Amino acid sequence: MLIVFDTSALLNMYKVSELGQYDHFLKLFSRFESRLHLPGTVYEEYLSGRDKIISQNIDSYNDLIKTVK
Repeated sequence: MLIVFDTSALLNMYKVSELGQYDHFLKLFSRFESRLHLPGTVYEEYLSGRDKIISQNIDSYNDLIKTVK
């Protein structure tokens, strides 16, 4: 069985807030590594969307810090 990711599934990794959940995903990826497939289009969309997701996370944390102060 082949496992194919879409862009949103990969970008949602950046929205995982708990390190334990992130580690869980990495363990799953390692376990199924030989069955994973990443289409070229998904890879390109991931690269183009990654910076935006990271910026959104940084903005959210900065807003939280301002609220707490």
